[in-house]
Amino acid sequence: MTELGVPFDREVDCKGVMIIGTYRKTPISDRPDTGFRDPVARPINRSKVSALSGLQLLGMLLRMRRGEDTGPEILRRIFEKDGVFGEATDWRDFLNVSNTARLSDNVTDGHGGAKNTA
Repeated sequence: MTELGVPFDREVDCKGVMIIGTYRKTPISDRPDTGFRDPVARPINRSKVSALSGLQLLGMLLRMRRGEDTGPEILRRIFEKDGVFGEATDWRDFLNVSNTARLSDNVTDGHGGAKNTA
C-alpha cells in the first residue's frame, strides 16, 4: 500500500487470486471436465495463489443465487486454497444446454443483436 502512496500502518497478509478464462474459445459442451490443463495446473499448484476459471466463478455465483451457498463462505474457501480451486468444475452441475443448440451459437451482443463468435 505504501508503494501506491496510500498511508498504511499495519501489516496485511495478502492472497493472490487468479480468474482465468480457460477454454474461452471452446464451446461449453466441448470443454473437458477439468478447467486447467496439466502444464498450467502444475505451476499454479506449487504457488501460493488460488486459481479458478471464469466458468467456476459463474457456477459458484449461481449456487449462491439459488441459496445453496453464501458469498462469505465461498470467499473463505477461495482464500484458504492454494493452487487450482476444485469446486464447480463440471459446468453440467449448474448449466443446461439443449442438445440441438450450442451455447456459443446463442451469444448476443447485449443489445439484442447476434454477436460473431468466430
